[in-house]
Order: sequence, then structure tokens, then C-alpha cells
Amino acid sequence: MSQAIAHMFDAMDTRRHLPKYKLEARLAPFFELYLHDVLSECLGIELDPVVIPEFPLRKGTLYQDEKIEEPNQSKNVDYVAFSMDRKTAFLVELKTDMSSKSADQESHLRDACGMGLAPLVDGIFEICRSKDCNRRKYVHLLHLLDKLELVTISDPGKLNEMTFYPQPKPYWTTKALELVKPAFEGKLKHTRVIYIQPRESDPKPGFEYIYFEDVADIVQRYGELGRVFAKSLRGWTEDPGLSAP
Repeated sequence: MSQAIAHMFDAMDTRRHLPKYKLEARLAPFFELYLHDVLSECLGIELDPVVIPEFPLRKGTLYQDEKIEEPNQSKNVDYVAFSMDRKTAFLVELKTDMSSKSADQESHLRDACGMGLAPLVDGIFEICRSKDCNRRKYVHLLHLLDKLELVTISDPGKLNEMTFYPQPKPYWTTKALELVKPAFEGKLKHTRVIYIQPRESDPKPGFEYIYFEDVADIVQRYGELGRVFAKSLRGWTEDPGLSAP
């Protein structure tokens, strides 16, 4: 492993104590290297290799009984993973600081868990129909959902052509969206919320937890990078700002 990687972890160990330093964003690529294996081992379930980051939960779907000013805006969950049979979805939130957990986030995760992921996948179609949808990025998301067999793209090549050629198009057209259909009937029967966080806390009903010590025990088996990552993870079980410089 290069000295640059070791230096980067040393820097994160030190800088996480700074007032405005955001460790989670810098750490995400390393977690993503091992996330599938960590979830599979800790949950005892074989998961599909496709894990979707920053999955959009449409506000108008989450809060369908309330009047929402911008219903096609979304709250994002860090990751969504799926069992191999697609019957269970896992909403995964990564926390590197215990104080970053919020009641608002817990509330919308609980709402998402209660309604299940199927309506929220359906909500993606509503987002796609809205005038503010970033069409090109949502095509990439729909291709991942097609790979998971949760939507069906009848002609992927045509969808890509209508979106990106001869030049990228900013918005959806009805014809483009007609190429994509929901395909989750009989799937997504269960939804579970998983927090990956530094250490134990008062458990909230309906949530499950994976702690940094658990993650460290797994990633340390993955070569020198895994061992360096595990060492930092164990140090991050203590809140930032508690030790002297």
C-alpha cells in the first residue's frame, strides 16, 4: 500500500476533530469498497452486488397525507441494498459522528420502512415526470434498477439515444418514459433500516445497528488497506474533539 493512502488515513484521524470537517464524505469511497461484504456478513443474508448510493426518497410519496410544497424533491438515504431474491430492501445510513444523527432523519427512515420501498421506487417515476428532474442522471439510476429487475427498460439503447444523442437532453419526454415500466410485483416485501455508526447507542424500535468494531473485524482481513482502515475505525469509536491535539 502506498504511503499516500496511509498518510490520508492519518490526516482523517487528525482532521476529524476540526469544527467543520466532514469525515463521512471523505470516508464513503473506502466504506463502499467493503460495504457489500460488511452488510452480508453482519446481516447473515446474501445480498445482490448492486448497492445504490444516495437513493432518492420522494417527499410527496413519503408524506402523501401532508401538503408538500415541492413533492418531487427528495430526501436521500446513503445506500440501498437488496437481498438476492429482491424481497428485502435495506436502507443504510452511515454515521461517523454519533451527534450527527437527527430526529428528522430517523422520522423519514421510519416512514420509508413503514410503507416499504416499492412505493418509493414508483415515486422515482413521479420525479422523472417533473419538470425539474435531472433526466440524464435519472437514466443512470433507472439502468441500475433495471439491472436489479425492479424496473424494465424495454429498449435501453433507444432510451440512451433519446437522452444523450445527438446531444444530452435536459428533460424527460413522454416517449422516453414509456420505455420504462415498474417490475417489482412480488418483490420488495420487506424494508429494513440499518445504521452503521461508531458505537452502541440507545436502540430505536425498528432500526438495526452495525458498529465500527464490527466493520473493523471484517475489513482487517482485506490486506494492508483493510488493516489501516480497521485501525482508524477503532479510533473513530470515540467522539471527535475529546482528546487534546
